[in-house]
Amino acid sequence: MYRPALIIGLGGTGVLTLRHLKAQLLASKERKLPPQVKLLALDTVKEEKESAETSGKMQIAALRTELDPGEYFWIGGDVYDFVRQIDRGEHPHIGSWFQAQPYLQSLPRAAFTLERGAGQLRQFGRLAIFYDVQAPARSAIYNLLNRALNDIRGTGFFQTVDVFLVASVAGGTGAGMFVDMAYLVRQVAKVDHQLGIRLRGFLVLPEAFSKIPGGVKPPMRARAFACMRENQRFMVDFQYEHGYPMYYHDSGSGGVWRSTIKTKLFDFLYHVDGQSHRNPLTNVLPEYGITAAIADAITAMLDRGNEEGENVYDRHASNVIKQASEMGLSMGDERSTSFDSAVGGYSLLLPMHQITSWLAHRLALEALDTLLVPEQKDEDGYPIRLSAEANAEFPGVRGRSDAPRFLQANEIQSLRREGESVLNTPFWREVERVAASYSERDDSMVQELSSREAQEWERHLDPPGSTSEILTMRQRVQRELESRLEEEVPPNQRGESAGSALDRILRGVEQYKGYHLGREDTRTGQRVGGQYREALREYSRIQQERYRLMLQLECENILNGGLNPDDPSSVHRGGKPGYLQDMLEGLEEILGRFLKAMNAAQAAREERGERQAAVSMAHTARQTLEEKPGGLFGGRRRKAYLQAEQKLINTEKTRIIESVVRELVNEMLEHTRQLRESIQQWAAQLGIGYDSLYSYLLRGERQIRDAIQAENQVPVREFVWDKDYLEYLYDKYARQLHEGVDDFLARFTWHYEQQHRGSKEVYAFRPAVSVPQEEELERMGLQNQERNLELLLAPARRVFADVWKQESILKYLKDRRFPDPNKLADRLAEKADILLSAGGKSVVPANYLHVAFGTDPSERDYLEAVRRRLENLTQARGKLNDIVNSANPFAFRIVHTMDLIPLEEISAYRNAEPDYWAYSGDLDTPQQQRGKLGRETLHLFPAEVNATRMEDRIPSRLQMKPRALHNDIVLQLENMADFKMFVLAYTYGLIHRARQEGASGGHENFWMLDLPPEETDSVRGQIPPLTLYLTRPVAGRFPDIVEAMKTWNYQRRDVRPDKNLPIPYDRVQKALRTVKQRILAEMEAEGADIDDAVFRDRASKMDEKHKQTFKRYWLERSYLQQKQEELRAVIRQEKTIGGRAERPSLLEQDAAIAIFMTLDEEIEGLNMEMDDLLRG
Repeated sequence: MYRPALIIGLGGTGVLTLRHLKAQLLASKERKLPPQVKLLALDTVKEEKESAETSGKMQIAALRTELDPGEYFWIGGDVYDFVRQIDRGEHPHIGSWFQAQPYLQSLPRAAFTLERGAGQLRQFGRLAIFYDVQAPARSAIYNLLNRALNDIRGTGFFQTVDVFLVASVAGGTGAGMFVDMAYLVRQVAKVDHQLGIRLRGFLVLPEAFSKIPGGVKPPMRARAFACMRENQRFMVDFQYEHGYPMYYHDSGSGGVWRSTIKTKLFDFLYHVDGQSHRNPLTNVLPEYGITAAIADAITAMLDRGNEEGENVYDRHASNVIKQASEMGLSMGDERSTSFDSAVGGYSLLLPMHQITSWLAHRLALEALDTLLVPEQKDEDGYPIRLSAEANAEFPGVRGRSDAPRFLQANEIQSLRREGESVLNTPFWREVERVAASYSERDDSMVQELSSREAQEWERHLDPPGSTSEILTMRQRVQRELESRLEEEVPPNQRGESAGSALDRILRGVEQYKGYHLGREDTRTGQRVGGQYREALREYSRIQQERYRLMLQLECENILNGGLNPDDPSSVHRGGKPGYLQDMLEGLEEILGRFLKAMNAAQAAREERGERQAAVSMAHTARQTLEEKPGGLFGGRRRKAYLQAEQKLINTEKTRIIESVVRELVNEMLEHTRQLRESIQQWAAQLGIGYDSLYSYLLRGERQIRDAIQAENQVPVREFVWDKDYLEYLYDKYARQLHEGVDDFLARFTWHYEQQHRGSKEVYAFRPAVSVPQEEELERMGLQNQERNLELLLAPARRVFADVWKQESILKYLKDRRFPDPNKLADRLAEKADILLSAGGKSVVPANYLHVAFGTDPSERDYLEAVRRRLENLTQARGKLNDIVNSANPFAFRIVHTMDLIPLEEISAYRNAEPDYWAYSGDLDTPQQQRGKLGRETLHLFPAEVNATRMEDRIPSRLQMKPRALHNDIVLQLENMADFKMFVLAYTYGLIHRARQEGASGGHENFWMLDLPPEETDSVRGQIPPLTLYLTRPVAGRFPDIVEAMKTWNYQRRDVRPDKNLPIPYDRVQKALRTVKQRILAEMEAEGADIDDAVFRDRASKMDEKHKQTFKRYWLERSYLQQKQEELRAVIRQEKTIGGRAERPSLLEQDAAIAIFMTLDEEIEGLNMEMDDLLRG
């Protein structure tokens, strides 16, 4: 059972991870995704295959698994016009972070068409989201998230949904969408579905891509550092009322599209670089290493288990904090703790689909070996020919030896259909006798046949039987056989003249021959048709039908067996196709030899000239009669003529009956040949040649084995392929629990079929398989081998169906592979090392073993021993070293995590920092890039964009090495207009340090916003002064100006709990103008002037108004520069903000830098104003 979850993959890495995950989920017996688990891949690449493009060298299951159209979505399009709008000042919520102008100046036009990725530009990845959600009703992202969450709720889950978010920093898409997708899925779930979200992010770092062509490039590391730097603020709850702004639309408030973050986005953020100490993935391509590892970890985390109670992952955070506290670390609660984490894992898998498929292939091959009995195989194991003497019911006997017996049998009885039999005829026994006796070296049989009269053939052709059909036919034939010419054409008739008699006899003779013998072809002398021939063909039809029925029963008896009903199916079916083929070849030889004998007899007759003599005799008798039709001996001459014609008729009858016999045997020879070719075709279809089912099975068996070998090149998992174990399973299920081959062959039967092809009837064999699921007969075909293969494997799979119920990975490991549980634990600890190079004293380890176990105490004892050993090896303790009773009996997984890793202790973060500072603005593939891009283009949020601009000026303005401002300071730069107002309020004294008497009598310090009274035009008079506390009063130390900044920017009200005073920013602006005028006026009153003679002289030449304006700007700049000098002392760590002569903290130093740089911008504005005045 799986937990309700939505897994989102971003960019190519996310897509590959989802394909791995889908392959894992489809490995269940049902081969279906659980309905409560939804996959969603988003990329700026239009085609999924291009998004997850791989080397293609090792096609593991994941790389053959494609995401469905409802799982992969392209988020992109042509954003060029959109970017130009941003450059013109439209969409300020985007323009605050998206660097439109530099991109328009530096990138080719094609870079703005997001169809093949985001071009390694994080801002383009994020822009794709903003472009998509402009109109929520048409937003793919919004609709996809809604649909996925609706589908999950539709399965009955209404509380908390696990969300897994996977991306890498290698490109622009995933690194650009990562935070926004985390925010959007939380907001959509909360606002539209009232669902809670538990979100785990997986961020793949550059080192994971060490094996790709070109390796890890500096821009990848620069992007990584920028991404990890930003993510810090989303790892804990935002503790301020206003929250952190996430604005996707220009206007509005609340809801999904223009709101703020007040809770952490990532409950856990797993950084993954593949740099495991004991099982590194940096030496394999990401599609075979890192993405597989993440998918396996997610698969385990989805495992709900078989036992009721709290899930180990639900309680993981609280258990980590508890463990850290026990380690002596000062910890907050879950919401205030940043779970920067690492994950590793290892899976031992029984690939049951492949195992049962391989076993089924093996059984099917063994069954085909039994069925076909190949006599010879080639070097690859493919059968070349079948044995003709392997009939299991007559072992050692060749099939052709059965042919004479078949023709001599009195009747053929069906072995399968009780009471069904076919009587043989004397004709087929005679055919066999003639064929057996005929020899080219001995002409005795030829002489016998050439001397045979029609009547003898008629006796052989007369079929036995007493049906009305046979009796009617026999009477008709007998009438023809007994018909005599003189009976129908008498030599003499009373009162007839000699001439009349001659005419009558000549006419009657021709009519008789034409009617009985058929019309004579004057060109060839052959006769066609005639009642005699038609009568004989009635016999022939019966003979053909008998032969076909006899041969049908004989073939079915041979192929399906059953001579002894108690024999197993392996005896009934074994070795039959080769035997039958040989038997039919023997029949063909017999029929062919018979025809040779008949042809030889015909030649002997012709050589003796019997017909020519009869024709000559009849011709002479006719001439004699025609010359002397009357007279004393006229009657004698008429009788002599009729006798001569009768002899010729008898000769013709013999020729006709021999012709009919030859036609009959030829047709049965063709019928026999059809059946022999049919069994040959099926021998080829089943066993002979590269395209046979035997070859398919043999290759399939090898392909399964090769596929497992390929899978086992993924270092974080092992697909068990143990030859001894497979032999054990085969023996157990195919030999002990079942009679595998016999069960298989019992479902395999041969059928005799009559088909019509045009006007021709064709007879053939066709095997059929009783499919277990439907228990219906499914016949194989000669065209679709894939279907035939499935039909053949169906009964084989049934034999191994119970493997799914009786076997488990735990049984295998405990009983066969690792009888010593300590060795299994050692293996798991070695292989499941975290996939991140990191350290830190605060790190808390955890192990979760996912394995199915039952009530057998030995299984529980075994697992407990594994758990104890893992505790010693990994230092994961208590509930952080737990066992989950998995719902999957064929997977043993360990998830090993490290939590509370300080970001600065992650090697990838440290190693990326130099490349971040050295970023030159080049892309990974800089072709057609027209200009450099600034470091601000690495970032996605206004705060970092603004911070990078300040940081870049640190070396020139402060003569310091560049460095990243503290995250708390960066956070204040999100809205530069608000921050600038704070800086000016501080600079001009509206914000200042104050002191009050504490409750215990001492002094308490705090930062105050002190607004003077404000004059109005109202009759109510001036607005009284206003004082707001920006920090809580503290005793014994200076107040923290950074806390004052946070109050100003995010809490936006007086911090005193009993006061409900929002900061009046409009009034602050007015107060700034007032106090600025007052200070400048005081400076002038004290004699301050333009202290540069050149510019003083140039100003003196202006009119009075412009001169005064220039002077005011000059004095204002002087005032700000003076404040900057005070800040330099803080930056040099000589004193604190507020003037105390002590070393300030780095945080306070960074606050001073931010204030200094903001004043720089204000001074630059004054310089521009003065330059404009000088230019006049």
